[in-house]
Amino acid sequence: MRSAFLPLGSAAMLAAVLTGCGGGSSDPVAPVVVTPPIVQAAIAAAAAVAANDAASNSSAPFTVLQGAGVPAVTVNSTPKVNFAVFSDGAVKTGLVISNVSVELRLDLVHQRSNWADWTWAYNGVPFTYSDGATVGQQPRQNASFVGLRYVYKWL
Repeated sequence: MRSAFLPLGSAAMLAAVLTGCGGGSSDPVAPVVVTPPIVQAAIAAAAAVAANDAASNSSAPFTVLQGAGVPAVTVNSTPKVNFAVFSDGAVKTGLVISNVSVELRLDLVHQRSNWADWTWAYNGVPFTYSDGATVGQQPRQNASFVGLRYVYKWL
């Protein structure tokens, strides 16, 4: 039953995140007009030059495009960033750094066992099958577990 709700819950979370992150500024942005044949010709010519390989010259693709008339992207105002923080099933607003809770948990578990299981051995004599094979277990066994959990939570 749990797995039936997984796709529905994932879709609901995605819709909530997209709703909280949507939007942008209402400032008008002038469209950039680029003539594709000129850019295509510049890229084709630049691809033939080994010095324009992006693996050895990371700025070469930008230089080629700007030389073909494609302007560099500039942002003239402070970008508007919309996001929502969900904690304990609710959207949190008015967040400041003091609204953060941090939890750190360390679990150390060690178990020592002394088994006296008569199925595998009796008085130190292991169980023997009809073909002569034996089966046994260590009477003293140890098991250890180390776990670390870190929780960063908005209050």
